[in-house]
Amino acid sequence: MLNLFHSHKDSVKEPKVLIASILFHDIIYDPKASDNEAQSAVVFDAFCSELNNAVSQHTTKNDVLKVSPCSQSFVDTVVRYIMATKTHKLCEGDEENIDAQLFLDFDLQVLAWPAEQYDEYARQIRQEYQHYSDKDFNAGRARVLRAMCSSSAPIYFSKQFEPLQQIAK
Repeated sequence: MLNLFHSHKDSVKEPKVLIASILFHDIIYDPKASDNEAQSAVVFDAFCSELNNAVSQHTTKNDVLKVSPCSQSFVDTVVRYIMATKTHKLCEGDEENIDAQLFLDFDLQVLAWPAEQYDEYARQIRQEYQHYSDKDFNAGRARVLRAMCSSSAPIYFSKQFEPLQQIAK
């Protein structure tokens, strides 16, 4: 995802938000859990609190401006982006937000990979979900992919990824 960020950095409005979202969105990843996004958001929030506390403790009385490296707005935005990866839908108010669009597009860019690369990705996903029988895994995977492909909702949201829509579906 960082490579995609670098490829599209000229379109990004808030690079720090996007980079933090990329780095933390899958920091908790347990194929058996259904709350990975929420847990990743908790880790990010805790990281920012720790960082803010550390900076605050090392700021002297002579420092006129005490700058918080992680403002509440920054934290809220990153958490919102992380949580959006659960449904891969833009949050209310983000419909015109290029950063939110790109972040979700980056996360699902794999669906437009060339067949050979996508097949390797699919093998890795199967390995991650080896705790399911082939029958259950295939049924679940087919259900997810069918829902994405049959929905009138787009897989990709940004104009930059629009050309990949048909490839992914």
